[in-house]
Amino acid sequence: MDYKKEIISAIQKISGRYSVYEVFADWVKMTAIAISNTIDINNYPSREKEYMELSRKYTLDELMQMSEMCSLLTRACEEKMEDVLGYIYMHLEISNARLGQFFTPYHVCQLMAQTYKAPEDTLIRVSEPSCGAGGNIIAIAEKLKADGINYQERLCVTCQDLDWKAIYMCYVQLSLYGIPAVVVQGDTLREPFNGKLTGNAYVTPMKVLQLNR
Repeated sequence: MDYKKEIISAIQKISGRYSVYEVFADWVKMTAIAISNTIDINNYPSREKEYMELSRKYTLDELMQMSEMCSLLTRACEEKMEDVLGYIYMHLEISNARLGQFFTPYHVCQLMAQTYKAPEDTLIRVSEPSCGAGGNIIAIAEKLKADGINYQERLCVTCQDLDWKAIYMCYVQLSLYGIPAVVVQGDTLREPFNGKLTGNAYVTPMKVLQLNR
């Protein structure tokens, strides 16, 4: 089964009252909040409120379809390491060309990752200042895995982006791949992440485990 195409088809079927862009953005945001709310007690109340407000836009049947889309996304990530959401976003043709918003094709991310050689027996710190859907980080994790390195133990990632939608996409994928990361909304040049986990920061489950070791 082509899980990516199944998700694209499901989003198109749900759209009607709302645009394809809005359905995709709402689904990704609700998925990100659902993951975050299992581990982030401090931000749970405000994020749960956002989740409930979004969910009220959709019928029970549409919400069930979104739940199935999450299952398809999980299976796609289990099958192969790649930028699944970036692929879906570009193939839905909802990118903002006026703002120059194009996600790097995953094969290009893989090519760049091939140039990286990890140091031995040290924490691998990676900063992605314009993370998009997280394709470059996923490619680095894939390269480390191919080199026999446990990226879930060795990686320490900080991702940042101005676009909230990109933050949610990146956070969902890095969470599903078990990549330890903090994903932060903001201007990397003017407001680089200072280590404080405020409301604009999403922490992946594997990062929580890493912090608690």
